[in-house]
Amino acid sequence: MGNVRARKETGNLYLDFTYKGLRCREQTSLKDSSSNRKKVETLLNKVEAMILLGNFDYGAVFPKSKNIQKIINLSEAKKVKTSISLDEISNLPTFKQYANNWFDLKRIEWRDSHCINTKSIIDNSLIPHFGLLPINEISKQEILSFR
Repeated sequence: MGNVRARKETGNLYLDFTYKGLRCREQTSLKDSSSNRKKVETLLNKVEAMILLGNFDYGAVFPKSKNIQKIINLSEAKKVKTSISLDEISNLPTFKQYANNWFDLKRIEWRDSHCINTKSIIDNSLIPHFGLLPINEISKQEILSFR
C-alpha cells in the first residue's frame, strides 16, 4: 500500500508506492495542505486500483517520470527470464516423476499415517489423471476442473 508524503526540503507532496516490485516515488508540485493531500491520495488510490487490475500504464499516468525507463527495463528482464528453450522443456519431468520425487522429499517430515494418506491420493487420483503430462502443460484451469 502506498503513501502520500511531503518532502522536507520543498513541502511538496509525493506519491510513494510499489509497482512490479520496484519502489516508485513520484513528485507533485502541490504544497502540503489538506485539500492537496486529498487530491494526491485520490490519484494514489486510482494508481493502486489500476495496478491491482493489471491495466496500469506508468507512462500514461506519469509521462515525465524518470522511472519509466526502469519499468521498461524491468519488464524486458522478466520476459527474458520467463522464456524457456525447447531443450529445457524436453528436460521437464512428467507429473508422475515430479509427484514421486516430491513425496520422497517430504515424507521424512510427516507421520506414517499422513504418508499413507498422501501416497494413496497421489497414486489413486492424481497420477491416473495427470501422470504422463509434463509439469509445464498442467494449467490452473485443468487442476480446478479436476478438483
